Amino acid sequence: MSMLYLIFIGLSVILYGNEGVYMKIDILNLKQKLSLLKVMRDKMPDGKEKDVILIDIEKIEEILQYIKGENFTREHHILEEYCEKHSDFKTDQFIQENSKNIYMELYNLYDKDLPIKFCFNRKFKEDEYFAIIESFLRYINPEMLSIFHSMIQDKQIEINEKLSLNAEGYCYKLLSDDTCYILSAYNNKMSKATNLPYELAHAYQAGKFHGLDDMLKYYNSYFKESYPIFIEYTFGEFLRPRGYDRDILKIESNIIYNLIARITYAFDRVSSPEEFIIDGQFKKITSLLLAMYLINEYKKSKFNGLQIAKDMNDLLFQNRQFEIFKQIGLENLLNSGMTAVVNYKRSVRSKK
Repeated sequence: MSMLYLIFIGLSVILYGNEGVYMKIDILNLKQKLSLLKVMRDKMPDGKEKDVILIDIEKIEEILQYIKGENFTREHHILEEYCEKHSDFKTDQFIQENSKNIYMELYNLYDKDLPIKFCFNRKFKEDEYFAIIESFLRYINPEMLSIFHSMIQDKQIEINEKLSLNAEGYCYKLLSDDTCYILSAYNNKMSKATNLPYELAHAYQAGKFHGLDDMLKYYNSYFKESYPIFIEYTFGEFLRPRGYDRDILKIESNIIYNLIARITYAFDRVSSPEEFIIDGQFKKITSLLLAMYLINEYKKSKFNGLQIAKDMNDLLFQNRQFEIFKQIGLENLLNSGMTAVVNYKRSVRSKK
């Protein structure tokens, strides 16, 4: 009996439960945190410390409502409002200086006729999914594996096919006690199998910021989604030798589909470079472009590609995201997106 299988058997006691629940958050502990934070909020004067408390209260309430099967609705989003209020002018200025070049290059990707979206949706066997996650994290980034084990131990992950999420998954960082929580929908199908690795990449990122200033840099970053998207893609590649060849095509096509969809959505709403850069979709587009670049590097040299992706991600947390622009170059970022789209459309035509 292999060591990996023994590890998996040990983990399965924690991972598997009843009624389609694979991991559960410690709700009692979370409710106790919420009660304490509300007491602190009522006694605390306005300022940064109170802002942290208010943001964490909102996050915990959102987690609890989703676990109860309710969609979280709110009149205000405290975190987004805080980030908007304290946005980094230098970031905006840098992008604005390059806006015409970016705008014109992206216009070449503008396409109202979106490419075909592949719909493979094969099922994983229940006894292999978490063992594969373990092996994958050990390969892709051992630090993420440590985070995964720690979050399981502390019951900070909720994986449940019945989760009623607005998205496929969420990762929440509580600044008040420096903890992280993941909600991830999963139904044993490939369409949801990448959710957990994707959110674990966000948890890895969240471990690198420890206060409002760090969080602000992260949320205002043009590349915060790039590493999770890269992890999502490489998880598919990791599955290829295990007989999931067609599923990696689905993952890659979804990433490209999202890129073109976001560009199309943005260009349908704006009429000038200035309007385009202000539009919130732009940051999501740059994340996808960097992800395309990292995926291409991974395809060239897997080991080297993994290191480049980790290096690019780590730059975000040193307030040096413009080194990414400088190191890679805007032209290379844009070309990586263009190449991915052209190759994708070619592969779609060949399969018709």
